[in-house]
Amino acid sequence: RILAEGINPALAPDGKSIVFAMQAGRSVHLFRINTDGSDLIQVTDARSVDVQPSWSSDGKWILFTSNRADADMRKKGKSQWDIWAIGSDGRNLTQITRDAARDGAARMGKDGRIYFHSDRAISKEMLHQHQVKSAAAHSFHIWTIGWPTTAQQ
Repeated sequence: RILAEGINPALAPDGKSIVFAMQAGRSVHLFRINTDGSDLIQVTDARSVDVQPSWSSDGKWILFTSNRADADMRKKGKSQWDIWAIGSDGRNLTQITRDAARDGAARMGKDGRIYFHSDRAISKEMLHQHQVKSAAAHSFHIWTIGWPTTAQQ
């Protein structure tokens, strides 16, 4: 098997493995490999684009950005991008965000919360409350959510 060029590498908290995205046909999947180059494992497998992986602080979960919620690859216009999590073993796929906006680049903070960027609409009240003066209501901002109760951490 010939490997394509991998993107978005993320080193596991224990330093023993790397997760990255790699194109396979018309899809992009996540793969995990040991830092010594052994044990290449495909983690995700769907007709979608799975990118921007990162690790949970305990190394048990991989957070990533995907369009798998509306992965009709022939669809024109804006795609829905959400944050997903999957066990480092490729099990327990869990959708973290569900929004028509473009959510991406999730990272887990030391506080256990998930931080990500999104172009979700922001109300004028929220802009005023956070004293944001120059941002458009539909530009990218940083958001945070707690770990979902539906996922076992």
